[in-house]
Amino acid sequence: MINQEMLKERYTYDSENGTLHHKKKKGVQEGDVVGCYDRDGYLATLINFNNKRKGYRVHRLVWMFVYGKMPEGHIDHINHIRDDNRIENLRDVAPIENSRNKLGVGNKVMGVNKIKNKWSVTIGVKNNNTYLGLYDTYEEAVLVRKEAEIKHNYHKNHGRSQS
Repeated sequence: MINQEMLKERYTYDSENGTLHHKKKKGVQEGDVVGCYDRDGYLATLINFNNKRKGYRVHRLVWMFVYGKMPEGHIDHINHIRDDNRIENLRDVAPIENSRNKLGVGNKVMGVNKIKNKWSVTIGVKNNNTYLGLYDTYEEAVLVRKEAEIKHNYHKNHGRSQS
């Protein structure tokens, strides 16, 4: 199992831009950024320890580097940028809380969908999709959805487009 001491022996952390860098070691250049992009767009790396290799996402290593322990839950990138590992952009949250800070697609508001000539509104609450009603206008539906997000403690960035 890795620990903070081991990480600090191998890496340095640049808190200004959120990157881990290799210290001098056989096979890597000192100062090289740790990690490469995985299929989900996160930085990931393999760590050799006691002749065993294990993969880690870099944001989890940054958390341990700074706080001395692995996060208990998911690491949420508050600004939705998956390689922005500045500690102020990371938060350790339960999976349900992480799902309350999802990135929107284009100008569409999550949970607001057109059905025939009306607008249907839903929101996820305690792992269930809760129906909030049908509305005549898109604006009214969006207002209902946004009020529900506040009521159910969604993150203020939830549904925002990445720009």
